[in-house]
Amino acid sequence: MMAERAYYLLGIDGGGTKTSFRLTGSTGNTVREAVLGPSNPNDIGMDKALETLRSGIRTVLADIPAKTVYAYAGIAGAASGENREAVCACMQEAGFAGSDAGGDIENILSAGLNGHDGMILILGTGICAFSVKDGVRYRTGGWGYLLDRGGSGYNYGCDVLNAYYSAIDHTGRDTLLSEMVEQKTGMNSSQLLSKIYQLGKSYIASFAPLAFAAAELGDQIAQTIISRNIQETVRIIQTGLRPFGGKPVPIVLSGGLTENRQLTGMIREQLPGETGNMISVLSVSPVCGALLNAEKLVPAQMKNE
Repeated sequence: MMAERAYYLLGIDGGGTKTSFRLTGSTGNTVREAVLGPSNPNDIGMDKALETLRSGIRTVLADIPAKTVYAYAGIAGAASGENREAVCACMQEAGFAGSDAGGDIENILSAGLNGHDGMILILGTGICAFSVKDGVRYRTGGWGYLLDRGGSGYNYGCDVLNAYYSAIDHTGRDTLLSEMVEQKTGMNSSQLLSKIYQLGKSYIASFAPLAFAAAELGDQIAQTIISRNIQETVRIIQTGLRPFGGKPVPIVLSGGLTENRQLTGMIREQLPGETGNMISVLSVSPVCGALLNAEKLVPAQMKNE
């Protein structure tokens, strides 16, 4: 196997739910893949995050010497500071021919824009936009669930649960969301409240799809939730487009919420025609972006051999 290719590329994409590893040959053919658990050090601690990385690296490399591999790890929570240093050190310890690490946004930017001008909008448990113009990066939103105002899976889920409890104590109106929440959880309001505070933001975000299901059935509370959150999403997009001076550029959406085509359609409708038409959903896995970042580490002379 080693004689067939001069080098290998390893891309790693890690987040709060799973970590994807993909090893390819220099021609782009997939050699081996693995998907392990979460690796965001802010969620599970650095020790567990590095354990996930080491385990995945061992799995995909198997009999392939690390010294023939160029690797990049884009890990949520590892964009800078001590976290990035720890992840970079872990990669260096593996003995790769070349390696680097950063936040998971680096994978998405490469996969979605690949060096071109445009915007990446992440719609997952959190929400964050990154605009790139002439190589300069601008950030809009993404300050965490305690500060962001709307548009994320957490925000949708929080609004759903607020509507549920408001209907119970009569500070809000009756809503189909009440029945949907109880069907989803199989718990009463007291049991659910304990679980919400125990499991936190990811669990709260899991209630986001209920807003769209109830809205489709005509529930006004759910429709209001969606309207409020889409307005915030559109505000972030419009703010992030300012550096382009009105010039339409690609807007690539990524994250779990983009699986809901109803949501992406609603976002398009709230934007001017030309801008709305530039919106697309990331069509490849972010780990493909990690492989592009790994390829940048390969010396030019090796690529030309």
